[in-house]
Amino acid sequence: MKTKVFILIAIVLTSCGRNNKNHQNETGTVQVIDLLSKPDAKLFNISDIASDVVYVPLETTKNCMIRFINKVIALKDKIYLKSSSEILCFNK
Repeated sequence: MKTKVFILIAIVLTSCGRNNKNHQNETGTVQVIDLLSKPDAKLFNISDIASDVVYVPLETTKNCMIRFINKVIALKDKIYLKSSSEILCFNK
């Protein structure tokens, strides 16, 4: 019994070790990302590109939970969502 406990503890301790691999790009240097400086992308208001914004709450039941949305198609009175494994249809 003591042997089994010892083996279990040894497995747990060795599996919790740190991964010491360096994260390097193709040139062999480590990429540094500056999170404190302002982004290069221009920020703009949604009103600059759209005249109207409509919020449509979708059904969220156990049978209709969406993890990822690959594509959205909005027609007259329906909204179609393509997820990774299915296509869902919602009323507006």
